[in-house]
Amino acid sequence: MRALSHALRDWEGERRATTFIRVLGETGRLYRLPADRRPACLLAHLHRYLRIYDGLQARLVIARAEEAIARGDQVDDAYVTLGVVRQKRAEDTPALAAFLRAIEADPHNAEAHRWAAVVYAERGELANEYRMARTAHEIAPDDPAYALPLARILSQKLGDYRAALELETKVLATGRETPALLDDLGYLHGLLGHGDDAERFYQRAAMLAPGDPAHLRGLGWALALQNRYDDAVEALHRAVALNPRWTEARYALALACRHAGRYDEAIPEFERAYREEPSRRWYLPDLCITYHLAARFDRARACADEYLSIAPGTPDMQFLHSFSFAGALDGGEGR
Repeated sequence: MRALSHALRDWEGERRATTFIRVLGETGRLYRLPADRRPACLLAHLHRYLRIYDGLQARLVIARAEEAIARGDQVDDAYVTLGVVRQKRAEDTPALAAFLRAIEADPHNAEAHRWAAVVYAERGELANEYRMARTAHEIAPDDPAYALPLARILSQKLGDYRAALELETKVLATGRETPALLDDLGYLHGLLGHGDDAERFYQRAAMLAPGDPAHLRGLGWALALQNRYDDAVEALHRAVALNPRWTEARYALALACRHAGRYDEAIPEFERAYREEPSRRWYLPDLCITYHLAARFDRARACADEYLSIAPGTPDMQFLHSFSFAGALDGGEGR
C-alpha cells in the first residue's frame, strides 16, 4: 500500500489504461472478501485513485477510511486519505483535523505533515506551513517530494534563496533531473546573481521540455541578467512563438528588445501586451518611454496623457507629456 500512496503523491497523469483496469479489478476482488477480512485502508487508497476519474468515488474513500480508523487498520494513512478527499472538496477545517490526527497517530508520517502544510498555505498561516513542511523533510530528508515544497517556501515566501538552492541542488544530485527542478535551479541562481549557472539550468530545462515556453522565458531572463540582450530576444521570441497569448513573455520580449536598442521591434510587442491585458496598467509607462526613445514624440505624449489620467503626478510621464523636440533643441523644458 505504501507504493500506491507514493504513486498518488507523485501523480502526473496516467500513461497506461491497463493500470486503471487493474485497479478496478483489484478493488472488485477485495470487496469479494468477507467483511471482517476486507483491508479497509487499502480500499480507501484504491477509491482515492479512482476518484481522479470519478468524483463520486469520494464518498467511498471516506467510508473505507473511517472503517479503517475504527478497526485500527493503518490509522495514520487512513486519516491522510480522509484528509486528502476533504481538502479536494475545499473542506479545509476537517481536512486539517484529519492530517493532525494522522500526525498524532504516527509523528513520523511525512505525508501527513506535507498535506497539513498544504492546508496551512491555503489558510495563509506561513509559520505553520513552514513548520510542517520542514518536519516532513526532516522525516524523509532524501525524498524530493518533501525537499522541493520546503525549498519553494524558503525561496518564494521567506526569501532564503541560498537555503532553497542548497536543498534543490541536493535533490538534483539524487538523479531527479526534471524540467521543473532545473527551472527552479535556474531561477535561484539568477536571483543570487549567478548568470552563467542560471543560463545553464534554463538551457537544460528547455532541452528536456522543448514545448514549454516557461523555460525559454526563464532563459531570456538569465541572458538579460548578463546584458546579453540580443540573445535574450532570440530566446523570448521562441517562448512567444510557443504561446502567443502569454502576455508576460511578450512583455519580457519587449523589454529585451528595448534594452538591445531595438525600439521599433519593442513597440509592437509593448502595444500588444497592453492591448491584450489593459488591466496591467504598469505596462503603459514602458510603452510611453519606448515611443520617446524611438523619437515618436507625439505618440509618447499621447501615451503619457493616457497614463496621467490613471496616475496623475507621475514624474516620468509628466516629462513626456511636456516634452517637445523643438523645446529640447532650444534648451527649453516645455513644448
